[in-house]
Amino acid sequence: MPQINSDLNISELQGGNLVGYYAIASAIFAIPLVSVTLKFNRKILILILLAGFAASNTRLVDEIELLGGIESALLLFGSGSLISVLLAIKYTDKHLRLLTTAMFALVIISMLVLLLFGKKTIVAHVAFFLWGISFGPLVTLLQAAVSRQVESGKDVATSVQSSAFNLSIMIATSAAGVLLGSYSPMSLTYFAIILAIPGMIISIFAKKALG
Repeated sequence: MPQINSDLNISELQGGNLVGYYAIASAIFAIPLVSVTLKFNRKILILILLAGFAASNTRLVDEIELLGGIESALLLFGSGSLISVLLAIKYTDKHLRLLTTAMFALVIISMLVLLLFGKKTIVAHVAFFLWGISFGPLVTLLQAAVSRQVESGKDVATSVQSSAFNLSIMIATSAAGVLLGSYSPMSLTYFAIILAIPGMIISIFAKKALG
């Protein structure tokens, strides 16, 4: 976002909104695109999409002066995401609630590590890796939870979930723009923790949906 704001000469709020605008298109076209891609392997699709997600998580890198810069952060985040997706593919069916709870817990842990020890090189690298692990399988886990609740039309149900997920991204990026405009980039760690805690609590008690 800092590079976008600088190159386009826009404010942090405008940058946050700009990053989130793509989510509007995702929310609108999720259902028809799911119909178009029904013949594609879902595991391959999610891995491709996660690569795109990893590329978007670069605002804290400059703030904590991470060794290796954005490239290092992306590599660590992407590696963590890939590993967690592979684990999710293997264990989602039997341990959906445990995995979902653990992923939200890892978000909180990684943000706390960045907040408290982010300027220590090795610790910061570990934090980005944990962040990638926590974020990677969330879409898969949430879609698995949705698909368990319906007996027919699973693709439509999961595409609705995808629309809601992307809408939340748009809202979150706009809120992040406000935070960046008023506070330091590290305020995003508090924002992430505040959002992850309810997710973890809901996952713990969602025995029917995630059991």
